[in-house]
Amino acid sequence: MNRVKADLLPRIAQKWGQESCFYKAPFSGRETRWVNTQQDLFRRMNPIRACDNREKLTPYNTRIYFNQKNLTGFGGMFLPIAFTERIGLYTDLEDVFQHQGYAYSTAQLLGSTLACIFAGAPRLYDLHSFRWDRGLARALGVEQLPEEGNIRKRLAAATKGNVDALERVNHKGLARCNQTEKTVEIGIDLDLTTATVYGKQEGAEIGYNPHKRGRPCFQILAAFIAKGGDWIKAELRPGNTHCTTDFKGFFESVLAVLPSNYKPTFVR
Repeated sequence: MNRVKADLLPRIAQKWGQESCFYKAPFSGRETRWVNTQQDLFRRMNPIRACDNREKLTPYNTRIYFNQKNLTGFGGMFLPIAFTERIGLYTDLEDVFQHQGYAYSTAQLLGSTLACIFAGAPRLYDLHSFRWDRGLARALGVEQLPEEGNIRKRLAAATKGNVDALERVNHKGLARCNQTEKTVEIGIDLDLTTATVYGKQEGAEIGYNPHKRGRPCFQILAAFIAKGGDWIKAELRPGNTHCTTDFKGFFESVLAVLPSNYKPTFVR
């Protein structure tokens, strides 16, 4: 259903001063026509009583108020947020960047970005659509979600040490989520995916790119635990790199970060 501001219904908004209301209009463009057919209803009753008249209640005289600032369309996000808090992820993220003295801590900056990605933002630019969500911000413990530009600038200034610190956070979480005294037999899935770039990013080269042939790209070599899908390690490579390039070194680094009780039985 479309949502129409009350000032588009002049007989209601102007006469009774209901400019701050919204009216549900399932047939956009017919609002005035409907009001003309309901003159008797609004002649005998003011809009408030008219909306309470169950015999005359229709989508056109059902007023909607937006006066709850903490409502959110991402109510299901409490599950991943509670999970990240339970495993201590936000505490671990504080050590990734030296980010003291700013409005947001490192954990708030990276944690809110992860939450927005969980909620469906495929790119950093799409974080704009989440920034004004008061309910999601409150669940993350901030007054307002960080601006996309803040996150982009901080990531652009990241060093290899910051990347290594972020990897250690992931490995620590992987070990924490799989604590058991028993030997666990696992499989390891390795996959190579192409990331097309549209600028002059450092390290991007023209190579195998099935989606945008001839465009510079990166190749991302990633390792996962089979079935569960837990991410183990990833490596960003130039676009002209083959999946077998230095495969032995990458595979050994994957084995090095697995929990000690994990026993790989196959590799795909």
